[in-house]
Amino acid sequence: MQPPTLGTCTEAARGGHLPVLQWARAQEPPCPWGEGTCSAAAEHGHLAVLQWVRAQEPPCPWGEGTCSAAVGGGHLAVLQWVRAQEPPCPWDAETCSAAAEHGHLAVLQWVRAQELPCPWGEGTCSAAAVGGHLAVLQWVRAQEPPCPWGEGTCSYAAWGGHLAVLQWVRTQEPPCPWDVQTCWQAAWGGHLAVLQWARAQEPPCPWDEGSCFTAAWRGQLAVLQWARAQQPPCPWGKETCRTAASNGQLGVLQWVRAQQPPCPWDESTCGEAAYFGHLGVLQWARSQDPPCPWGEGTCAAAAEGGQLAVLQWARAQEPPCPWDAETCRAAAKGGQLAVLQWVRAQEPPCPWGEGTCSAAAGGGHLPVLQWARAQEPPCPWGEGTCSAAASNGQLAVLQWARAQQPPCPWDARACLRRATNAATTEWIRAQAALEGAAL
Repeated sequence: MQPPTLGTCTEAARGGHLPVLQWARAQEPPCPWGEGTCSAAAEHGHLAVLQWVRAQEPPCPWGEGTCSAAVGGGHLAVLQWVRAQEPPCPWDAETCSAAAEHGHLAVLQWVRAQELPCPWGEGTCSAAAVGGHLAVLQWVRAQEPPCPWGEGTCSYAAWGGHLAVLQWVRTQEPPCPWDVQTCWQAAWGGHLAVLQWARAQEPPCPWDEGSCFTAAWRGQLAVLQWARAQQPPCPWGKETCRTAASNGQLGVLQWVRAQQPPCPWDESTCGEAAYFGHLGVLQWARSQDPPCPWGEGTCAAAAEGGQLAVLQWARAQEPPCPWDAETCRAAAKGGQLAVLQWVRAQEPPCPWGEGTCSAAAGGGHLPVLQWARAQEPPCPWGEGTCSAAASNGQLAVLQWARAQQPPCPWDARACLRRATNAATTEWIRAQAALEGAAL
């Protein structure tokens, strides 16, 4: 039977199961709890649970997240109780943002009506905008002084596709400011009507290449086609092809390359397709005349992403996609042992160097490092291997490397400087002392 964990109390509180929670806390040792327990009870309106956990000695801890959770669930009675305690449960601007995002106007009005009003900021307006809660936004802006807003209010309204909200905030005096993020977010969500309205204003909402590459990444072809049909067209560049390839949006990539002139691309298009395993995209890109350029980075990307089928196809072409020691280093960095074994089994094998061992050590991939060192001849290593392990808190890797015969070379002083946790620091000091090195 698994011992109870922090999640046990949290889930009991979330479901309002007070007897379960009481039993769990009566055990020896009691089931652990934390702020998440209070927040879970508050979010789901279980006031009796919250009252019981706070009546214990010591009480279950709570924090600003408890108030935000109560507000997010629209539980005003819970919020009022936690704030009536001595000392009251703390709150911050996230409390107002949570009320605004979920459209709980009465809750927001109450928290702002207190003697020391709950703080708010631009995030409150942005939260109301992303939820499409125009009445909330209108109320907060009607206060004296009004709740502050900024470019995020417009961009979040656009992200949520809330055209009425965007139109209202822009008709105020002065209008809510906006920037290129408004068009980016409309494009991201495929909200063409929002984008069209924003660009039809005088002056139009600014846009840049980001509108095209976010639409491309999300596969929003209709948005991309409209944006490019404008005069002048929305700018695009290599990033548009790269993002389409990274998310496997072959239809988008084919369309942007069919335009006159075609959207530019470079090696990053093949690299992204390779890393994320979109073999169909890579094959199409390479079948064009001229083919999309690729290079050593393509193989390295496939290796790091563990995309062995992609790597095998790339190397089977005539001529094969080039590779270098970066391919082995990338495979080791990603912990991709099968990929590393395959590339080294080729004739001739993919080259490697000290960077392979350092990458495996830094990522904590001990089996990769062990295999690399077990080869004949072993993959070379150096002080960088130990340094990488120390700087990333990979104590088991560092210990293994130094236990070999001969041990992996190290600069104990450099490792100590780069150590990121107490256990690694203590071990380095102890090991250096055994070796007679003064730190």
